[in-house]
Amino acid sequence: MAFIDCIETKKIKPKANDKKPETPDFSLIETLLTTLPLLFTANPLFYDGDFKTVVQNHYKRHARYEQDYLYGLKKEKPVLSNDYRYYDYRLVAFENGEFNFIARDSDDNIYEVKKRDLLILLAQTESKHLTNYQASFILLYRAFRFCNILAERGALLPRLFKAEKEKYRIQWIPALINASVKKVFNELLQLYPDNFIQISNPDADIKKQHSKTNPFLLPAKNEEALLLLCSFFCKYICAGMLQQCMAKR
Repeated sequence: MAFIDCIETKKIKPKANDKKPETPDFSLIETLLTTLPLLFTANPLFYDGDFKTVVQNHYKRHARYEQDYLYGLKKEKPVLSNDYRYYDYRLVAFENGEFNFIARDSDDNIYEVKKRDLLILLAQTESKHLTNYQASFILLYRAFRFCNILAERGALLPRLFKAEKEKYRIQWIPALINASVKKVFNELLQLYPDNFIQISNPDADIKKQHSKTNPFLLPAKNEEALLLLCSFFCKYICAGMLQQCMAKR
């Protein structure tokens, strides 16, 4: 099923008298490189080996190669034919941690944006121009930069979740147990557009695709949806930094 055909892409009108949300101050995020690894035990039930050392090395690698990863994206040649910064976005999240990014232009044409193209676009965006863009793109940009800084400052925590019929995966999510991370995350929530992210329904009945309620997509609570988006960005930030690390050996 092509989710681009069923996702809700209707433009959301701004509510009257809404208080303007604060711009998240990423400088407030504390460096947790030496403290968060202390939360882990060396021999957890789910890992055969010294897990604490693995986690400590993971955080150190993030801190060392984050800027290299971001710089590499900034040097990439953009491949999108138009400036997708001006488009309005709606997202579909999947069980495996992946997303579909659906963009709509001013003429109500919709396009699916590849994740690599989006990461390059976000990395090459300058914050001084954000006021020109749609609220959905601003949230994408802020969340992406938030995750860059979390990786650099060791402010991420792993979370186990079950997906795809008994398979377990690890998500890297913001360390909300830390007050500085939680404060910025809550400020990002204030930027979250209505119905921005929906969850794909693996149990949807294709026979009901023309019913009034969309069986392929499920609503997502704002906080959990933003965590899912952060885990997506963190996943590809981690993968990108690992490539940088291997390239320098």
